[in-house]
Parts: sequence; structure tokens; C-alpha cells
Amino acid sequence: WENRNPDAMLPMEFFQNMSFTGANTALALVTFSLLGGLFFMTQYLQSILGYTPLQAGILLLPQAITLTLVAANSARISARLGTKYTVALGIGIGALGMLFMSRFYHADTPYSTILIGQLILATGLGTAMSPATNSIMGSVPVHKAGIGSAMNDTTRQLGGALGVAVLGTILNSTYLRNIQSLLDSLAPAAPQQALDAIASSIQGAHAVVANSPIPIPDAIAQNIINTTNNAFVAGMSESLLIGGIIMLLAAGLTLLILPAQVRRSTADGQLEPVDLAEVVAPAASGTD
Repeated sequence: WENRNPDAMLPMEFFQNMSFTGANTALALVTFSLLGGLFFMTQYLQSILGYTPLQAGILLLPQAITLTLVAANSARISARLGTKYTVALGIGIGALGMLFMSRFYHADTPYSTILIGQLILATGLGTAMSPATNSIMGSVPVHKAGIGSAMNDTTRQLGGALGVAVLGTILNSTYLRNIQSLLDSLAPAAPQQALDAIASSIQGAHAVVANSPIPIPDAIAQNIINTTNNAFVAGMSESLLIGGIIMLLAAGLTLLILPAQVRRSTADGQLEPVDLAEVVAPAASGTD
């Protein structure tokens, strides 16, 4: 239907332009890893390291600030390297951040180490995401800019939703696998409700220890906390590793399919080179 409709909501010919398709693919894979990782980062800071919700939010601020500052200056890098290599470089740096977090984030990791991983990831994403967005917006005709913007947002949301679902499932399955021996040892004496709570989440396990109506011996309580904490971290590390690998693949895919220079689809189906200054300048000045 969209192919036959002269006023299609999403013209299929846009996907023949690799400036459009390549950048959307890169953004989908990046947000898959990014939002999938951030989904359990707050749980890690609060449930494993013991920070309050306010403290966890404050500790994540450097990542947001770094991403914003780097993104604001990514146009300079893109002007030197071109869109393809800037996006690939940024995704590659972001992948290193994910792999660093997978390797060095443990149940007793100091914040200084956590900060290093955050800053590496934020630097990479800040470098990649703005040029990728510019590639999407620059690749569509000016009068179709709304479609480009909508596709950019949809790509990010779809990638993020899939990332939370897939990486969250990996974390949960790893968590369950690593606490199975604990559940087996507790099963003869513990009520089923407590076992279900421990299996449901790290927060449930901590709640069982803190709120049990029957006093739990200190040694058993500490074993529950230590085992579930380590199981959660194992799941998080596995998810971060997979996210990092996906980002490395995204960097390689970007090099393969994203053109060195953004090209715009014209009314007659041809592609013409685009000066990104005409894409970035209106957005920066706030004019249409």
C-alpha cells in the first residue's frame, strides 16, 4: 500500500538511500544496547551498591552531562572525518564502554570505576548519535522532514524497547540460573512465598531478608544477600557483554553501509549530495 500511495506516510524509497537506512539501523542498535543497559544500571546502584534513589540519580548525571557536551561538538568531528567514520567511531567507543562495564562492574566496585565506564560510553554515544540523526534528516527531502524526524524517534524507541526486553531477559535468566542452588538449599525450610520472592528479583530477595516475619539466622541472611547480589551482577555483566558486542557489530555495519557523505532522495528518485550545514544550522538557530 505504501509503495502504491503517492502520499505515503513512510515512502519506501527512502530505504533505498543508505544515508537513511544505515543511520536508522545504527541508531536502533545503539539504543538497543544503551537503554537495555540503563534499565538495570539504577538497580545495580541501589540494590547492589546501596545508594538511595536520589544518590543513584546524581551519580548518573556525569554520563548525561558528558553525552550532551560531546554531542554538541560532534559536528566538528564529523566535518573532519565524515558522517560514516564519525558514527562508526562513536559506536566503537560506546562498545568499549559497555565491555569495560561488563568486565569491571562487580558487587563491590568503587564509584570511580563506575564513572570511567559511564564516561567512555557517554563519549561514544555523544559522538555517534548527532551525526546519525543529521544523516537521517539530511537524507529526506525538506518537505518530508517530518517523516525523517518521526522515523528517527521510532527507530530509537523500537531499539530501546527491544533492548530492555532482550537484555533484561538475559539478565533474569542468568540470575535464576545462579541462584538455583540457593533456592534448593532453602526449599526444605523456607515458605514458597519467600522462595518466589527471591527468584522474582534482587529487590524481592532483599525484601525477604529485611521483612521476614520469622527471624532469619545471620549466616543464612548473609548467604541470601551475597548469592543474589553476585547472581544479579553476573546477569548484568552478561547483558553488558552482549550489548557491547552488538555495538561493535553496529560499528562494523555502519562502515559497510553508511555513505561517507549524506545523500538526499530527490523527487525523481535520484540521490544528491547534501551539505550538512543546511541541516544543522536551522536546528541550531531554532528557525524552520
